[in-house]
Amino acid sequence: MKTVACLMIVVLCGCVGMPGGLASRQPQPWWTDEVKSAVRSGNVQLGMTYDQVEAAWGRPWSKAVSEGPEGRIEVWDYSSVGQFGKKQYAVFVRNKLQRVITY
Repeated sequence: MKTVACLMIVVLCGCVGMPGGLASRQPQPWWTDEVKSAVRSGNVQLGMTYDQVEAAWGRPWSKAVSEGPEGRIEVWDYSSVGQFGKKQYAVFVRNKLQRVITY
């Protein structure tokens, strides 16, 4: 019984640090009131930074990075952590959320 309890603690604690981990929903004091409200409710808005999206949605399952004419482009994959099997991607250009793709 102790072994099962210890295993459950390790599994549950590990989930927070894994990709797709739970969102902190802890806004920073210097963020705008609009961003703080969105983060607390688990929503993202165009123009948010990496930190703000991660606070609202948690860690992505994976990230793809490339350089384009507009600068650094990152696509964060939330497909494996989305609700009801939705595929969700957050697209950043120069550390700002430019698009959310859901299908």
